[in-house]
Amino acid sequence: MDPSAALLTAVRACHDRARSRGSPAFLLCAPLGPASDVGGWLPLLDDHEQRRCMALRDPRHAHVYAASHALLRCVLAAVLDRGPQRIAYARDGRGKPRLADGCGVDFNLSHTRGMCLVGVRAQGRIGVDVEYVDPLHPLLARAARLRAPGEAPITPARQHVDAHARAVFASWVRKEALLKSDGRGLAQGSPRDLCLVRDAGGAWRDPREDAVVYDLGVSARHRAAVSLMPPARAPLLWRLPVAPG
Repeated sequence: MDPSAALLTAVRACHDRARSRGSPAFLLCAPLGPASDVGGWLPLLDDHEQRRCMALRDPRHAHVYAASHALLRCVLAAVLDRGPQRIAYARDGRGKPRLADGCGVDFNLSHTRGMCLVGVRAQGRIGVDVEYVDPLHPLLARAARLRAPGEAPITPARQHVDAHARAVFASWVRKEALLKSDGRGLAQGSPRDLCLVRDAGGAWRDPREDAVVYDLGVSARHRAAVSLMPPARAPLLWRLPVAPG
């Protein structure tokens, strides 16, 4: 079986299980392996995506782009029961990608070093974010500027660098997921605009936003979150057992 067909089969199996469990959204994460030939993924992409992929000079970037966008198309194909090549995109007024046919299904994609995350929701909006926890990332030096007034600070942990990095990236992905769920994203919104407070059930909320954010356990080296707008119960997270590509 060629890579694209194998990926689509695996995604459809995950979606069938998620649908049988009545999850309010379909969340799928997949490890991204080392850079490989992107040729196996190109048949799943449209002309614009193929051109953009081939224009990337770094093979690692081309691999991540091709594999993650192929995964997104396979997820949407499973949800909509159509071929991946029949998925057509447009953008809403804020620039967030949407399905061109206006069927009302919302989706979001995020990828980082070693991991890809896709979220799809049939009723309401969804935003996802995943980040690799890098204890040397410049973001850590700006952690104080991520905090909204009234929000609990993330104090530097000089003796626990990894723990501090995990806390900073956890805060970051929650806020970015929320900003992505309503289409603002970081281009139109700031993490400081959001004051997230953890409720008794472990979810995160900003009382000014009609949304709920859940942490996702994708791996020990990553932090991830999903935002549902309007709020709904926590969706199930599904994992592909092997890396695309």
